[in-house]
Amino acid sequence: IYGTPTGRFAIVLNKIDLVRPKTKLLDVARTVGDLAMECLKLDNVPELARMLSVSESEALRLRAKFRNNDDEALASMFPETFFVSALRDDGTDDVLQFLLSQATPGEWL
Repeated sequence: IYGTPTGRFAIVLNKIDLVRPKTKLLDVARTVGDLAMECLKLDNVPELARMLSVSESEALRLRAKFRNNDDEALASMFPETFFVSALRDDGTDDVLQFLLSQATPGEWL
């Protein structure tokens, strides 16, 4: 699970070519997504802010929306899930496009 400067994060499940039956992938994605969403319930606001790469005030705002079952907020926070077989170059373009959409311009370090 990777956090981004916008606070969005993604789940990338690699090696999907090795999974049989494929329905197991949906179970794994659901479990990891549920764990990610549980992180938003953290009472430790500094830790939540660090995980989401946002300010503490933004983390408080997001956590409040999450706890109030705000459907729009929940949808905006739910992680993108990518199923990838890097060996077969399957799904890698989708991950790249997501990362590019989340990147912020800046100087090379």
